[in-house]
Amino acid sequence: MLKTTKTRSIVGNFYADKDGVKTLVKSTIINIDSKAVSSIVEQMIDSELYSENRAEMRTDENKLSEIRYAIEDEILAESAKESE
Repeated sequence: MLKTTKTRSIVGNFYADKDGVKTLVKSTIINIDSKAVSSIVEQMIDSELYSENRAEMRTDENKLSEIRYAIEDEILAESAKESE
């Protein structure tokens, strides 16, 4: 008997301009399991650049959260259909 588990991953890389060069500031990896539960790992690459661009970083963090929630909701909807 085969049983499969569907999971999804998102990688969000946050960039900011530093002396005219697009520079990686932070990386976030989100793994979402079949029960729509997320595990999140973040790595801050340049905290000073993050601080200097905090408003933009937070805007992008919110966008990533919205993407995460949409995927979680999609998984829950799929699970509900499968259990009908």
